[in-house]
Amino acid sequence: MKIPWRRVGRLVQAATGVASEVAPANPWVLALHSAMGLVEDSLQALQGPQKKEAATTLFEGMVSVLEGAAGRDLLTNAAVREAVSAYMDAYVAFQHAEAAFYAAVAATTALRP
Repeated sequence: MKIPWRRVGRLVQAATGVASEVAPANPWVLALHSAMGLVEDSLQALQGPQKKEAATTLFEGMVSVLEGAAGRDLLTNAAVREAVSAYMDAYVAFQHAEAAFYAAVAATTALRP
């Protein structure tokens, strides 16, 4: 069965409000970013592993819809689950590094006469 990536991408784009290029992995990445963003915005009391677990659970629910549209079952694959976890860790590390960068730039700018 051919996967209608353009249709799946448009559905995810409409659901998330995120415009993007449509590529085979794209709907999965959009779902992951949406899950992480929703948890970050809505469940601010959660920290670390609890926040990651909540985002993973939400992502799995979103992906179940995408898997049905694609006719595939990816989340039962251990390599996919590990890649999702690694991606989440890397994205959070990037966000921390980005915040540190902006803080350093702001501090440097504030020191100028």
